[in-house]
Amino acid sequence: AEKVRASEAEVRFSRELSRILTDAEIEVKPEAWAQRALLREELRELLLELEFGSILRELGLDDAPASETTYRRVPSSELFYGGAYGYVLSEASPMRAELLELATAARGQVAVLGEAERRGALEAEGSVRACDAKALAVFARREGLALTPGDDPVLMAYVLDPNVASPEAAARRYGAPDWGPDAASRAVTTAELLERLSAQLGGKQRALYEDIEKPLQHVLASMELCGMRVDVGLLGAQSARFAEQLEGLEARVREIAGDASLNLNSRDQVADLLFDRLGLGVGKKTATGKRSTAVASLEPLRSEHEVVGLILDYRELAKLKSTYLDPLPALVNPRTGRVHTTFNQTVAATGRLSSINPNLQNIPVRTELGREIRRAFIADEGYTLLAADYSQIELRILAHVSGEAALIETFRQNEDIHRRTAARLNAVPLEAVTPAQRRVAKIINFGVLYGMSAHRLANELAIPFEQADAYIKSYFEGYPKVKAYIEDTLAFCRQRGYVETMLGRRRVIPDINSRERNAREYAERTAYNMPIQGANADIVKLAMLRLFPLLEARGARLLLQVHDELVIEAPEAEAERLAETVKREMSSAFELSVPIEVEVGLGKNWLEAK
Repeated sequence: AEKVRASEAEVRFSRELSRILTDAEIEVKPEAWAQRALLREELRELLLELEFGSILRELGLDDAPASETTYRRVPSSELFYGGAYGYVLSEASPMRAELLELATAARGQVAVLGEAERRGALEAEGSVRACDAKALAVFARREGLALTPGDDPVLMAYVLDPNVASPEAAARRYGAPDWGPDAASRAVTTAELLERLSAQLGGKQRALYEDIEKPLQHVLASMELCGMRVDVGLLGAQSARFAEQLEGLEARVREIAGDASLNLNSRDQVADLLFDRLGLGVGKKTATGKRSTAVASLEPLRSEHEVVGLILDYRELAKLKSTYLDPLPALVNPRTGRVHTTFNQTVAATGRLSSINPNLQNIPVRTELGREIRRAFIADEGYTLLAADYSQIELRILAHVSGEAALIETFRQNEDIHRRTAARLNAVPLEAVTPAQRRVAKIINFGVLYGMSAHRLANELAIPFEQADAYIKSYFEGYPKVKAYIEDTLAFCRQRGYVETMLGRRRVIPDINSRERNAREYAERTAYNMPIQGANADIVKLAMLRLFPLLEARGARLLLQVHDELVIEAPEAEAERLAETVKREMSSAFELSVPIEVEVGLGKNWLEAK
């Protein structure tokens, strides 16, 4: 009877869910339906906001008055300085690229420089204004020219709204001429954008651009030029060892499956083995309805059968080998013998830097196999690697912005924040906290920053929902001002449509008032996390700006920035003293209501230094 009643309830619910509403409060005005004229400006503004560039062009709405500015082409013999530059490189990496075209534009004129004139023009400038000025500066300095990056309209646009992070998007948003494929059109677009965007920047955002983002280009350009030395022989040996281990894992899985042709890289064959032949739990499904064999789906099945762990180990080895061990030797620059990554300032909406070609920020650190790859990044002869890492910086920022006295006191007393939270959650003395309780508290401490729900916590800890829900409620009871910070931040965002860091870095949150629950909840999590992550990014950048001239003066080189960590190549004789300097400058880069702690390590390779 209970099953019947439950079934009937489900039917009623489904019927109500799918019922077409005929009594919704909709204002009916038939005369408005006859509107046929295109509301050009209103539609253009909407399409610009949504970045629907192709639709703008199809409807002929990309011809804003500002875009109609014409520039007269003048001979390069009439070259003028102090203008905006446009350029075309042969490839994305300025350390490997050739300069194919160069042009400059200002005051309604544009000049295309011949190959023989380019060097003299760049040498005369000293500081260059361009979209991605850093890349042009890296190329020029690679060729022996003392060029520094100057004003960059893409950086300006990014500071105003991090969703506008390319020349194409900036041109559409601010009514400049289209970003074209040639240097002349790019120079014109850059000149127009510089004029419009410079007028838009003000207050904290002007300071953020002038004091952090603009000067940081020079630091990043120097880091890209320097690169990092890798032990190619060690990478080759690691690759060969991984290949042997992969063969062994594959052979063992095939033995268990009784199938000598099983392909471990085939999702369908792995799903058939796990779920059909071995009858393990099906778990999640993909968007297409297939049974998921993703890591997150297989991890809970590790204890059910030996083969699950073997498959996961195979995947980790294969990914490390194909992503790092095999490609990295080919990326060593023949001129320098080092690997040169490219740092992006305008990709992450939180203000964090990213790294490409190759991505050196994603080298794994959570597993022993991943950490081993760091052993191949080494110091030059006579140098030592120095790795400096902010300790629990996001939790310290949370304590500061929330004003939570309990968190502030914990950090001021230099106590273990996870042990202190565990004591509060379990109502036990600090000395009575068990390792398991501390582990739970650590997950909750960081989970709160990212909006972890009770459902997710229950899944991660493999505990009942009620217990996970009680943990989170207990956390907010112990730290009430953290809850107040979240609520205040959400209220601010709902009213203004954006959130910002202490230094004025903004992020627009379009879905904060969405009626669609999943979109709204994701927007809410983003809203109260961004001021924390963004402040973290701001502090790291401030530290880089403070450290760079000090390191240069003592013969040291800033090599990498990886989230909360800086990697430096220091002369062996100076390493110990520099470690103290780095620790002091990083910890005082920005003043919080709690101490900022920095952990510093030294070693001949990145793994040892970490």
